[in-house]
Amino acid sequence: MASVHETAYPRLKRNPSDQDLSAIYTPTKEEMALAQHLTRSPQTQLGFLVMLKTYQRLGYAIKTSDVPAAAVRHIATIVGLHGFQLDLTTYDRSPTRYRHLNIIRGYLQITKYGPQAKAVIEASMEKAAVTKHELADLINVAIEELVRHRLELPAFIALDRAARQVRQAVSTQL
Repeated sequence: MASVHETAYPRLKRNPSDQDLSAIYTPTKEEMALAQHLTRSPQTQLGFLVMLKTYQRLGYAIKTSDVPAAAVRHIATIVGLHGFQLDLTTYDRSPTRYRHLNIIRGYLQITKYGPQAKAVIEASMEKAAVTKHELADLINVAIEELVRHRLELPAFIALDRAARQVRQAVSTQL
């Protein structure tokens, strides 16, 4: 199995610097207006913005409770949500999160992972496997193509599995 650390698969830093917080997690005025328009409570607004900013960074959704606390505090401070509970585990379990995820995909013009993304992964890996043998290289090529086509990234294990299958098939053909 290729290690996620050997690839360009996006991950969040556990302890982001102040510069990272500012560059990655600061919502724009447009994003804050969207969150205010879509949400009814400060807690839900915070959950939406945390999910939006992490999705922008990663290209896939993660639980908001897995986001570094410093990033959540930064977003809360920027939008003026002082004194509110910063624990977003209830947001992660709510149906609202899934509705928000679809809105975020539409806002960012990213297509949900599905058959189209699987086809892009397979085609890009097959082409690259002729000259590249390392799984990490095949995964990186697929990530680049998914991003270029504005497609959601799958879980890393799906990319690893696809790279193994494609490498084996191409090796057999050669």
